[in-house]
Amino acid sequence: MGKHQVKSRNLKKLKALGKHIRALRNEKGLTQEQLADLAGVSENTIVTLEGGRLNTTVATCFDIAKALGVSDTEIFNF
Repeated sequence: MGKHQVKSRNLKKLKALGKHIRALRNEKGLTQEQLADLAGVSENTIVTLEGGRLNTTVATCFDIAKALGVSDTEIFNF
């Protein structure tokens, strides 16, 4: 299993997180590319995270929260 490959037991949670991040991004009027630039990650990271196919780090989630202008806890409030 790869470094960030999704385990089946986590799929539902990761899909919900991705959906939440997509909704927050859309509320801010940002594209995936813009969010990636602001968060200091690749566009592919945002694409796969929003698709629920990336088991990313908490640090990356904090970077995304900052880029979206929301609190660290808000990113996990879904």
